[in-house]
Amino acid sequence: FKPYRMKPIAGFTEFVKENADVAYHFITDRFKTEDIESLGELKREEGKVVEYNGQKIAVYKGSDGLITALHPTCTHAGCTVKFNEAEKSWDCPCHGGRFDLNGKVISGPPLKDLPPVDFTN
Repeated sequence: FKPYRMKPIAGFTEFVKENADVAYHFITDRFKTEDIESLGELKREEGKVVEYNGQKIAVYKGSDGLITALHPTCTHAGCTVKFNEAEKSWDCPCHGGRFDLNGKVISGPPLKDLPPVDFTN
């Protein structure tokens, strides 16, 4: 082990880029939503983060027409999840956490599921 083998400056640029991207998503995603009047506006097999009745929710409409609503805030670091159309999952852009359509953790770093939202009231 030679102390001079470490080159902290060499990895610094990449470190800053990665963390700037996390900060960008952490801040800007809080303001990005689509306003919808009715959850019926969603197409089948479509997922979106929307503003509905004054609340930000992650909604998915299945092929059967049933709607699943979740809190869109990743339980790891608080970033807003995005719908992954190809994988049919909710993905966190900050650290790569993934959740299934019901909010269950598929892969970490999150350890807790996305809580459901009761949108019937």
